[in-house]
Amino acid sequence: EIQRAWCLVSSLEYHTCPVLVTDVLSSANETWACTGGTDGGVAVWRLNDDVTSNPACVIKGAHQSGVNALSMAFAPHDANIIIVVSGGDDQVLRVQSIDISTTDLTLSR
Repeated sequence: EIQRAWCLVSSLEYHTCPVLVTDVLSSANETWACTGGTDGGVAVWRLNDDVTSNPACVIKGAHQSGVNALSMAFAPHDANIIIVVSGGDDQVLRVQSIDISTTDLTLSR
């Protein structure tokens, strides 16, 4: 019998409301996570940090209400761009690109 144990990698704390959806994106060098809550906000996390206590980027009010769907992918033309697609109770699909080439992440509008 193989025994496996859970190991806490990180505790991500940003949302002050229930988290409805998550997604994870990995490359050879980095791992990213994205979370969406009932308040309509989306947070993007860089999981390679030793201690991840704050999101790397926040999209406040991405939706008028809960975020029900979330997906992340690297842009096909640039590995420094992450595309985040979210869907919410407001019946809107939102597509954001995030430039991860700098420490001060920038969002497209």
